[in-house]
Amino acid sequence: MIDISRIPLIGEALSLAAAISWAFAVILFKLSGQLASPLALNLFKNTLSMLLFVPTILLVPGLIHDWHDISTTDLGILCLSGFLGIAIADVLFFYGLDLLGVGLLSITECAYTPFVLLMSVLLLGERPSAFGVFGAVLVVSGVLAASGHAPPAGRTTRQIVLGIVCGLAAMGTMAFGIVYAKPALERVPLLWAATIRMAAGTAPLWILALLVPSRRKDIPVVLRPSANWRYMAPAAFLGTYLAFICWLGGYKYTTPTIAAVLNQSSTAFSLVLATLLLREPMTLRKALAVGLAASGALIVALSRAWTEGVTA
Repeated sequence: MIDISRIPLIGEALSLAAAISWAFAVILFKLSGQLASPLALNLFKNTLSMLLFVPTILLVPGLIHDWHDISTTDLGILCLSGFLGIAIADVLFFYGLDLLGVGLLSITECAYTPFVLLMSVLLLGERPSAFGVFGAVLVVSGVLAASGHAPPAGRTTRQIVLGIVCGLAAMGTMAFGIVYAKPALERVPLLWAATIRMAAGTAPLWILALLVPSRRKDIPVVLRPSANWRYMAPAAFLGTYLAFICWLGGYKYTTPTIAAVLNQSSTAFSLVLATLLLREPMTLRKALAVGLAASGALIVALSRAWTEGVTA
């Protein structure tokens, strides 16, 4: 089996590939969200990805035997990481997407990089730089600018604020989950790490859907083929299978902050695609918010690179 860790800049390449794949998936998820609830979307995409991960594990030579080398500690870390980063964060993300639309949520997503920086300080003992703090301030400024944006059709200012809160909560939870898992990711094979996290994030959603009467209506969305699958299926493949593997690979083979900022480039891709495909307007306020947030995310990453002596 090829050792991809020997490929130069493989972590950076995987992180960028995750961003591009996720940007396309977000557009499809937005179209799907018009016909399915956030929980149903999350349940569908996670279930489909599990159906893809299992045969992938079986088809890769020798990978099935690596299961015995995974420690109980690493298994527990990955399970908690998956529960927080998938079962919780993704539902919050889809609520935010439904309330804000792709453009405004993409601005809120820029908070992801500062959250990763913060979690790296708290969980991994990394020391923040003045540039990193300045970048985080710019991101917050961009999010605040977005909160004053005129509400999309059919939405109120209160819904915009609620959507931003959901988006920020999703980014914070996701950042905690992935940084917390960083030590385990360095020891566990990539596909096993992806499968374990996905299983830990999917099982609680099925339990919720089965046990809570008001959520049982989401089950047919997953099990019964419908016209909406033309959006949901490719979105799940791109965003939860392909992008998920690339995303974890980025964190496995490079530092959390560098991976985070390359992931953050999905903001630009999503905004361009939303303007071209969903006809979402690119207003001056939105452009300003994007500029502030994206600049802040870049400064956060560069501050990390300068600290490590990495040339940008």
